[in-house]
Amino acid sequence: MVTKEAVMEVLKDVYDPEIPINVVDLGLIYDVQVSEDKVHVKMTLTAPGCPAYVWISQDAQEKIIAGTGAK
Repeated sequence: MVTKEAVMEVLKDVYDPEIPINVVDLGLIYDVQVSEDKVHVKMTLTAPGCPAYVWISQDAQEKIIAGTGAK
């Protein structure tokens, strides 16, 4: 079973490529909702128009799937 705590732990391995601090410690994660095996994450980026938004989003999604088995 996927838990909010497991998702938050996995997200500690997601970094903005320009800042050596993970998105959890940066305070960019606002909410995590888990419903069965589906996860919804509400997050922001370090700056409006962040050029790395696609990379960060994809990295987060891939790590959540690999680390928790969520969809």
